Amino acid sequence: MGIQMPAGEALRLSVSPIVAVAEEGRLVGLVRRRALEAADPAAPLGSLMEAPIFALADDALDVVAGLAAFLEGAPVPVVDGAGRLCGMVAAAAAAEPEAGDDGAI
Repeated sequence: MGIQMPAGEALRLSVSPIVAVAEEGRLVGLVRRRALEAADPAAPLGSLMEAPIFALADDALDVVAGLAAFLEGAPVPVVDGAGRLCGMVAAAAAAEPEAGDDGAI
């Protein structure tokens, strides 16, 4: 979601406890759901966002699990080496890697 998107629209579109805010594909911040719920529906996401917290695409799952704990169990944004948002990793996926998994995202 972009920095100019109104909080009310982001709240309507997302069920996640954390909304990743991106501009031109790059992660620029995060907005917690509770901030969306408390905000004026017309407030742009850019005015509500926190600094981005993210994992790199080649980080080990234990790193992602630590970030998920910091984000109160919310999915962790994943970026590539250029800072482009690649996706999100669910906290449960980071906490319990499958047998035989090498631990990379």
